[in-house]
Amino acid sequence: MGKTIKVENKKIGGGHSCFLTAEAGTTCNGDLKTAKELADLAAEAGFDAIKFQTIDPEQLSDKSTRYRFKSGTGWSDENMYDLFKGLTFSSEAWQDLARHVRSRGLIFFSTADFLAGVDILEACEVPLHKMGSWDVTYEPLIIKMAQTGKPLMLDLGPAGSADILNFLDVARQHGQGEIVLLHDFHTERPEEMNMRNIGYLKKTLGVAVGFSSPGLDHDLDILALGLGAEVLEKRITLSRNMTGHHHALSLEPQEMRPWIERMRFAEASLGSREIRPSEGDRMGAHQYWRSICSSRPIRRGEPYGPSNLDGKRPGTGLPTRYLSKFWGALAPRDIAADTLLRWEDLYG
Repeated sequence: MGKTIKVENKKIGGGHSCFLTAEAGTTCNGDLKTAKELADLAAEAGFDAIKFQTIDPEQLSDKSTRYRFKSGTGWSDENMYDLFKGLTFSSEAWQDLARHVRSRGLIFFSTADFLAGVDILEACEVPLHKMGSWDVTYEPLIIKMAQTGKPLMLDLGPAGSADILNFLDVARQHGQGEIVLLHDFHTERPEEMNMRNIGYLKKTLGVAVGFSSPGLDHDLDILALGLGAEVLEKRITLSRNMTGHHHALSLEPQEMRPWIERMRFAEASLGSREIRPSEGDRMGAHQYWRSICSSRPIRRGEPYGPSNLDGKRPGTGLPTRYLSKFWGALAPRDIAADTLLRWEDLYG
């Protein structure tokens, strides 16, 4: 069943319900009021947690780097340093937001992309730390997070096998073995999405595995559940028409609860690995399966054969898999047409 990771009042893995996380790191637009509104919506919809991004624009060495992304009804081309700078909060604001999130019954955590960000989040008493896919090779950050003693979550994105194994080794060497890997990708080509990685990673690495949903293709989310995802991360926004990064790829308020309900329905429908027909199917079998039945009147002493026995509905009599046992035996009584036979009609 796999290892269970406890995160406040929720559990990840070990056969527990999928951990559904609302992603609002960029769609809060660096505005505390908006961030709180998104937390309120996530709580009302039924998410387990809400995740933000604790970003330091100074991590960019080239302050002239530009970033093109879909925004509102068109495309935006912005200076990446300015974009990141607009998504920052003060330490006090982070603590205020964490308190608000918890007051709504949600788990609060955030992706940190710099060392001091881990300290900021520790002051907020986060129950786990998350690392973005672009930092998988940044060992000082892995070590800093691992040494907190909190479970680690990692977006995979561009990470290859060697990168993932090194991440696991470094984290474990520094005391953290509770790890969740989130399969994600940055492509629109289906042949590059490799959703089977979810099952492969669970089987080969023995860690909890989830899926960071890239957009509004909910079929991929359901596919991830079917492949064993134990965490699903979905972006949310107040409106896809808002300017800023990722809004165009996010759930709007009226779509959040239906998405949650759809995921929970899909999850419940997975059931168990044993062959166990539904109650409706079992009841239907009595009505629609076939039983050994006389296809015409049969006289006492007449031998049974394909000319006088067949299978007819309902399925409340003897199963037709026993028909061959009757062939050649003599009827112990007169039997009317369309009579469901009993064992007494074979053995007398």
